[in-house]
Amino acid sequence: MKNKFIGFYNPSKKQLDKSWNEGVFVFDTSCLLNLYRYSISTKNDFTLVLEKIKDRVFLPHQVGHEFHINRLHVINEINDSTNAIFKLYKDGVDKVFNQITESFKNHFYYNFKELDKIKNGFFDQLDKEIKKQKTTHPNYLNKDDILITIEKIFENNIGIEYNPSELAAIYREGKLRYELSIPPGYKDADSKKKRGDRHVYGDYIIWRQIIDFTKTQKKHIVLVTDDRKDDWWSKSNGDSTRPREELISEFYNLTGIRILIYNSDSFLKYAKERKLADKIKEKSVSEIANIRISEINYLNQLKSFDISKSIFNSTNNLNTQLQFNPYEKSIGEILFSANPLLESRLSSIASNLNSIASNTFLNTGINTIGNLMSERQGIIGKSINANGSFNPDIENKGIE
Repeated sequence: MKNKFIGFYNPSKKQLDKSWNEGVFVFDTSCLLNLYRYSISTKNDFTLVLEKIKDRVFLPHQVGHEFHINRLHVINEINDSTNAIFKLYKDGVDKVFNQITESFKNHFYYNFKELDKIKNGFFDQLDKEIKKQKTTHPNYLNKDDILITIEKIFENNIGIEYNPSELAAIYREGKLRYELSIPPGYKDADSKKKRGDRHVYGDYIIWRQIIDFTKTQKKHIVLVTDDRKDDWWSKSNGDSTRPREELISEFYNLTGIRILIYNSDSFLKYAKERKLADKIKEKSVSEIANIRISEINYLNQLKSFDISKSIFNSTNNLNTQLQFNPYEKSIGEILFSANPLLESRLSSIASNLNSIASNTFLNTGINTIGNLMSERQGIIGKSINANGSFNPDIENKGIE
């Protein structure tokens, strides 16, 4: 019965051991691009594992294609994030300060001009600190050690590119599969149409290339992906629980092998447990989980986010009450998720915002912004479930 419904069942210990001890590891595009988003320490931990398994890796040609197309975009996005953080701070605090000044403009015993000078002094200090820290960040545009590592590890392990007629056939298959909501890749097909069929059907091309490789090599496969869409993962009560049953079943039916699918933090967690590399830090696993969870939402939230609305739920009666939105905690995630290289010294600067305030209302509003920055360790340290994702211990699992 298990073989008929294999996607609903846990892999056996024998399958797990054979996959981890003898199998081939495949990393998708999102997983490789996320290396640029990690702190130096975490990037080093992850690439250390890649070095240890370099004789057992496979890079689907489509993954290499997508990686090279998107690499510079990701690097520039990270470089721009430090400017975005300063702008988010400044625009938000300015708006809050202006609201408070307007509400208390008839209270002549408050000298808001002096408070404004203190506020501007804080921004000068913040700007200098951000620029100082940015000089310590790796400049991947000048020297890309991640690209060098990936080239070295995968150089002799890259799959064959499909020819135009093969791609055309896959596009036709993909179109039918997507219409029937057959995974993977159908979930975001509409958003990719402007970039052409190869982009629209990219996930399916990768899937087919892994299947083709497995058919010829007869090796167990461990796929590592940071794609979080519903066409890769089954969900329960809004949380991802395990890889889609259809994927496990299709792979088994076509190759006779039970594929394992992990996200990057789960992969690193189990690599640590199975001693694939020495001294992998728990902090690295936590950081990768945090990046994976927030990466998709970061830029969209940053474009439309209004920090003043997160602090003041209502300004209708500002003279008597300030109400705070529970969403305020996610500001910390927004500020830090895009670029963990911008480290926690910002927290100490943020605490200086308290000096701007000379009364309860100002102190409450500004202090809230400062406190958000000091929550970094708490956010990173939360369990994966607490961050809205699933516990990696149940990954690849179904019925016992």
